[in-house]
Amino acid sequence: MPVEKDCILWPVRFDSTSYAVKVIVGATTTTCTLTVTADRNYWTSGDGQADSSTNNGTGDLCAILETCLNTHAATSGFSVSVSASGFLTISVSGGLTFSIEWGDAATTLDPVIFGFTEATYNSTGSSLEAPNQTKGIWYSDKTRSTDSRDRQPVLGAAAETISGLTRVSRLSLPKKTRELGWQFIPQAKSLDEYAAATEPSGAFESAWLNSISKGYEFRVYDDASIRTSSSYGLYRMRSMDEPLTRSSAPVRFDIALSCARAD
Repeated sequence: MPVEKDCILWPVRFDSTSYAVKVIVGATTTTCTLTVTADRNYWTSGDGQADSSTNNGTGDLCAILETCLNTHAATSGFSVSVSASGFLTISVSGGLTFSIEWGDAATTLDPVIFGFTEATYNSTGSSLEAPNQTKGIWYSDKTRSTDSRDRQPVLGAAAETISGLTRVSRLSLPKKTRELGWQFIPQAKSLDEYAAATEPSGAFESAWLNSISKGYEFRVYDDASIRTSSSYGLYRMRSMDEPLTRSSAPVRFDIALSCARAD
């Protein structure tokens, strides 16, 4: 049973292969290009994983945005990180200041993915913190209440004969399954209609409707503060049953998620 606050990451997908973002560093303006593969999974993970087709996509959008920004004509000193709860920070070395023109006509990259809106954001000194949570994360801010861990189902049958012998037919070992549960989750973390303004897709309902229930892969991190290429399990959902139910506590919800390994 985990004791840390966990999180679920669900993938961001793109329709095109390149997007532009206008960036000003000092007096120099560059329209940088972010390159992706259409219909592949990308994650706001901050784990530095390269863009790969493995398991339908492993690319870390923080690293990809960092690579994009570092094509700027004035500097290649940008770095991008994300907090455990999903808030992005963009920094630049060398004592420079910068602005990102998310609302400019030249910018085609969706700012909501990274926690911004269509506006100009100026760095405070050499750093810029996104005002909103990134897209593609559900952070409950609570410890998981139930967790079966990965369990190995067996596909087959057993029957007892008239003589008392047991006949067993084991056909296969399917993907491992896992049952997850959270209790007494605040409504802002449960339903879209109550989502906080700074967490526009931070309710579980958003992850469920926009990704999990579509059969997309999702990542389960036992500790949201540890984001590495090996600190999560990759799953798909196993049931279309409604995962959200009213808790016994007022304005709280319980969440039950049945899933199977996807790797």
